[in-house]
Amino acid sequence: FRPAGRDVPAFGIAAAPVWLYLPVHNPLPAPVLRRVQVGATWTDRIDLYLVQAGTVVAAERAGDAGDGRLRPQPAAGYVVDVSFPPGDSALYL
Repeated sequence: FRPAGRDVPAFGIAAAPVWLYLPVHNPLPAPVLRRVQVGATWTDRIDLYLVQAGTVVAAERAGDAGDGRLRPQPAAGYVVDVSFPPGDSALYL
């Protein structure tokens, strides 16, 4: 991985696939539900993995390719509800 160099990466139409890594720390003793908005409505494929201690604890797939259960929200793109477990985890997109 290497830094994108911007707070909000924008890769444009027909850009090569990339992976995004987001470290997450939940200091609470219970999972925290958050809504993650990612990708424009025309994004071909989005793979989302939530990893904790080297184990995938959640996975979702979305995108125009049609192989995911998520569909885009008008004017918002793809919106995914993610339950972050207590402690440190990582979100890979």
